[in-house]
Amino acid sequence: MSEVQHFKQLNKYYNFSRWKYNWFLNGSRHFGFYPKKKWIPTEEAQTLMQNLVAEKVEAGSGKKLLDAGCGQGVTAIYLAKKYGSFVEGVTMVPYEVEEFTKIAKNFGVDAKAHATLMDYSHLKFGAEYFDGVYSQESLVHSINLEKTLRELYRVLKQGGRAAFFEYSMADDSKFSKEELKTLNEMNEASAMYSFPNMRHGAFSRLMQNIGFRNVEVEIISEEVGPMIKRYQLFAKPPYFLFKLFGLTKNMPNLVAAARMVRFGEKDLIRYNIFTAVK
Repeated sequence: MSEVQHFKQLNKYYNFSRWKYNWFLNGSRHFGFYPKKKWIPTEEAQTLMQNLVAEKVEAGSGKKLLDAGCGQGVTAIYLAKKYGSFVEGVTMVPYEVEEFTKIAKNFGVDAKAHATLMDYSHLKFGAEYFDGVYSQESLVHSINLEKTLRELYRVLKQGGRAAFFEYSMADDSKFSKEELKTLNEMNEASAMYSFPNMRHGAFSRLMQNIGFRNVEVEIISEEVGPMIKRYQLFAKPPYFLFKLFGLTKNMPNLVAAARMVRFGEKDLIRYNIFTAVK
């Protein structure tokens, strides 16, 4: 796939999904964190996840951080406001830059949190520019995962922290034919081109091969599970109706909400935190 095609497909997905993220996740693109594995208000779970990002990337006053795939800036703006970090967000979705800029100004942190329309595989920052880099469920959209990670490694300072909150998936042999077909359709419709390369154990090995040190993996599938289970309640009835008429192929969010709980229970898909040092 060319970079132009990638840009178009990614924007098609996020433009189509815009109202869903705003309605269900308050503009965020990310799951919340449920430490007791039980339901708590969405806003509280999202705040806990943002604090977890801060902990893993070692956010702090004056630190320069890169948000790789920043969305509308919910986490970046939070880190700037609460921790005093300077956060540069990059995204390939134009409306997200506009929303990020508006929200940062509303929260009074527009001097510390910025968004730029930029591909995280072609960063315009100098080498060893950032104290920390992080992503939240965004590296699955890369069309060349190794190239993207090498870029993130390049702009990270020696001794800097990396924290990637990303999915991984089991080998194809673990899926039924129907499950694999469903997942492939989801990947295509949501422009998650690197997800098939993010097998259990593979992402951390790639990080090590690139040069990241002290690579650690923490599986938090159960701690994000309550949000997935909640949305499954809403998604299942329309999912089965649309599936009956063969209309789910281009509805990845609905399919994910209806099917992801089962995928998680079978360890077909995991939610991980990958941390490392340069």
